[in-house]
Amino acid sequence: MGRYVTVTTALASLRWCGPCKQLMPRLENIIGALPDEPMDLAKVDIDHLPDIAMEYGVGAVPSVLLLSQGKVLDKFVGLQDEDKIRKFVSSALK
Repeated sequence: MGRYVTVTTALASLRWCGPCKQLMPRLENIIGALPDEPMDLAKVDIDHLPDIAMEYGVGAVPSVLLLSQGKVLDKFVGLQDEDKIRKFVSSALK
């Protein structure tokens, strides 16, 4: 990714979703530890924003999408361990 392209990681979740609640702190820690803050993190409650879920094809939660300029670069579904999340995030910054 180019240094001046904004990359956003979006967590599509539901307020009552247990795995979503476990995943968010992992994402915050990993993205927060990146040097120079090259990535934003957004949390989208799809109960309140179902149009966004439909637009990005979110069929299950938690879903994590890497977005750049409105396009999905990569995504995963379900609770992941920190090593897998780090690999996922670092793949977007290459």
